[in-house]
This record gives sequence, C-alpha cells and structure tokens, in this order.
Amino acid sequence: MRNYGIIIILILTTSIFKPSYTGSSNFTFEYTMVEDANNKQSLLNYHKFTHSLAVRESSDNYLAYNKYGYTGKYQFGKAAMHDVGIYVNATVFLNDPYLQEYAMLNYLRLNEKRLGVLIEQYKGKTIKNIKITKSGLLAGAHLGGSNGVKRFLLSGGKIDRKDANGTMISHYIRAFSDFTFDLETIEINKLTFKP
Repeated sequence: MRNYGIIIILILTTSIFKPSYTGSSNFTFEYTMVEDANNKQSLLNYHKFTHSLAVRESSDNYLAYNKYGYTGKYQFGKAAMHDVGIYVNATVFLNDPYLQEYAMLNYLRLNEKRLGVLIEQYKGKTIKNIKITKSGLLAGAHLGGSNGVKRFLLSGGKIDRKDANGTMISHYIRAFSDFTFDLETIEINKLTFKP
C-alpha cells in the first residue's frame, strides 16, 4: 500500500488551532477550529471517537474491504452510503479518503436525527449495566442501524442486534460511551494528499 500524508481541514471559524495525529494508517490530520474551549474539545473528541471507531471497524485502514462487502475505514455498506447520498462503486469509495470522512460525518448526523428524542430521553439512564450516552448510541447505530438502537432502547436491552461478525449493539454503546462532541460544529472542507 502506498503511503500518503493526508490533511483534513475542519473549519469552524477563522481562529486556528492545529493538533496533529498520525494513526496506524499513517495519515496525518490537521484542523482549523475556533479557539473557544468547548468547540476545541468537541472537535478533538470527535476525532478520538472516529479514530477509535475506525480502529475497531478496519484497523484504521481506508482500503479495508471485507467478505460481506463493507468497505473503507468505517466499513460502510451500500445502504449506509446511499443514506448519505453516495452512489459510487467500492473501488472509488476505497480510494477516496475524503469521501469516506464525508460519509462518516454525515451518517453520524443522519443517525443523530433518526434517533432524535430517544437520545435525550435515554441519555444518562442505564440499560444492561451500560450508561447510555449520545456517542454510544451513535456508535451502536453505526454498527446495527438506528432502528436496531431504537429496538434496543425500547426493549430495555432485550433486543440486542448482532452484526455479521457477532458483535452486539450493546458492545458498541458501551465501548464508545465516553465521547462528547457537537456534530453541527464540524465541517470537512478540504482534504489534500502529499506524497
């Protein structure tokens, strides 16, 4: 696999703060963001959340492809790509990290909207000894869909859907429960490759 440096610039306003991070896929991320402490922390938490999810899904590999047809760093299926308006073949998707990051941000936003009042209704409650948080529910929806998360919540955890690998929604709700971020303040405006 060729090694590329990748820059994702996330713009919130004009103030600049640039943490950098190199994940196991050897991509470097730089951000431009508001100096406001809340927004800075939100963006850093978003990055930690998506990185942790990518490690779990694909070992943080944009070129990952599994036998079930799930592709990329976040293991998107066709239905999830179509949900966010992406209609390209797997090869195009695999070779476009920007498109993958765009898909992830917008899929999280879509699931946040789909879960709507249930996030507020269940946030802070405990189901199956798991503290319910927005980030945990969004991770669960990435694994098993927003309807799977709704069934989990409304059944008090009795309906706990598994993915093709046998991972239950509750595992993701627990594993990703410690992140706080505001998806509305995050934008991916530009991504360039450097050899």
